[in-house]
Amino acid sequence: MTETREDKVRRLFGESKKIKGKESVAQVSQIVSGHSNIVAAGNVTIHQNPVVVKTQAVPGALHISQEMAFKLRELVSQIVAIEANVKRDPRNHPAVWGAMRRKFKYSTLPLMPARQGEEAEAYLREQIGRLMSSKSAAAKVPDYRLKRYRSIHSRVKELGLEDWKASYLAEHFGAESLTELTDEDLERFYRAVFSKKPKA
Repeated sequence: MTETREDKVRRLFGESKKIKGKESVAQVSQIVSGHSNIVAAGNVTIHQNPVVVKTQAVPGALHISQEMAFKLRELVSQIVAIEANVKRDPRNHPAVWGAMRRKFKYSTLPLMPARQGEEAEAYLREQIGRLMSSKSAAAKVPDYRLKRYRSIHSRVKELGLEDWKASYLAEHFGAESLTELTDEDLERFYRAVFSKKPKA
């Protein structure tokens, strides 16, 4: 007897067998195991992790130097330290950085345009000057006078104002050294020094 096509299919796939003279369709169980990202058994599920592409901008000649970035970080730290002593609600580092970022509109400090470096420095020094000029600063800020001396000496050296400093102290205060000045006179001299602009 010739095997029909249907019988052949049943035989190949084991879907037909005789049990006690009765025909019964056998259950077909299928186990599919997989790994990685594809598992198939009835439904196909594909798990794919999103690809995140990060672009990294590299600072170059158009951005501030590492020396300027270091200087700005130091000034921000000074502001945070001074505010902790003279303000009731002092700002932390992220708050001071956030204010500067909003003002100068840059993404990260190394990518700040070079032309904004000196402007940012002046902005931070102005804040320090304002904080240190408060009535409570001399009493509340540790090493108040020492901090003033360092700022003045640094600025004088940076701008080459050694001769100007000596003549200004003698003419306006009758003094030869910063240590001879009262707190009030020291503050006046500080403002005079930082009003001087770099030579073009």
